[in-house]
Amino acid sequence: MPELAIKPLPADPLTWTDVDMWGWVNEVSPLIDRGACSNGALIEMLQSDAKSRAVYVKFSRNSLVATKGYNWDNHVADEMVQIEFLSDRIILMVVNDLNAVLLARLVPVAAMVRMADNLLRSTRTGSIPMSIGDGDWGQTCLAFASQSASPWLVPDPYFFLTLGYEKEREEIALNSRPWHERRSQIYWRGAPSGLQKYENHAESQRVRLVLNAASSQRPELYNVRFAGLDGMSEEVAKAVIAVGGDGPREPQMNILDYRYNVDVDGWSCAWTGFFIKLLAGSPVLKITSDRGFRQWYYYALKPWRHLVPVAADLSDLDWAVTMLEARPDWAEEIGTDGKLLAESMTYRNQLEQSGRTIVRFLETHT
Repeated sequence: MPELAIKPLPADPLTWTDVDMWGWVNEVSPLIDRGACSNGALIEMLQSDAKSRAVYVKFSRNSLVATKGYNWDNHVADEMVQIEFLSDRIILMVVNDLNAVLLARLVPVAAMVRMADNLLRSTRTGSIPMSIGDGDWGQTCLAFASQSASPWLVPDPYFFLTLGYEKEREEIALNSRPWHERRSQIYWRGAPSGLQKYENHAESQRVRLVLNAASSQRPELYNVRFAGLDGMSEEVAKAVIAVGGDGPREPQMNILDYRYNVDVDGWSCAWTGFFIKLLAGSPVLKITSDRGFRQWYYYALKPWRHLVPVAADLSDLDWAVTMLEARPDWAEEIGTDGKLLAESMTYRNQLEQSGRTIVRFLETHT
């Protein structure tokens, strides 16, 4: 099988920089675009060292979507990675034409696998599945998100590719203001992502958030808008525009200016958005996922301690904010506790924890 000469990533993922990670992605992506990654082509991602096997990616199969056409099952199958723990190496088996988004997600997978192998000390073999899509979609596999209380969740790739949101943490530390000086409004900006989950786009939780804000008994509380209407049905887009529910993109750190932030699902959970809102230190009004999506750390989130729960149909959103306004000391405490929980999860400790999760999965399922 052909092996493509690409400089491997540094042996210890704990020393990686964003330049290391994105540099590898930017070297491999053009090879995929040129069709060089097919017919079993191998790329060494991590060299072996004294206690760990080398990690390779193998472009092992044709995309089902490309060869048989799009349907949901083909889409999900193309996002699956088979992680092969062999006696002398570990291989990540992927489709030949992996797109740039999924290619970038392989980098954290390699890091987690290396941490697992450090614990295994190269002694165990077996094969385990992992979804590098937006969820596990009911399958028993490692995944970044799930619609059930799966014990096999690992941090999303953007947590790792940003070194645990290192730059965002620095920006928040530099620009944060006391909670009582922030505007007493509910703030949200986002794309109309995830609309395809709904036959009627008006049923989208994001659309309902924007439309409900306009019909609220206290509309002055809300500063919620879409930053673009791409992909939205014409009828629903007209309704959003009619209530002033669309506007330009705004800097992400505008969340530091408001006392209340909102988290609402898109395709899956809002991976980056929710975590950074927790770091910002204002209480996050988390709209319950209408599809049950959750991430690896949701088990640690306690309602009315780390976040403010809101019903999936948003029926109690006004009431929740009224409760917070009546007890500003409590509201500030919720924001602080959410921030402390998010701050406790670092690139290092979550990478190490992910290694342990992979070891448990391997021991349980092989």
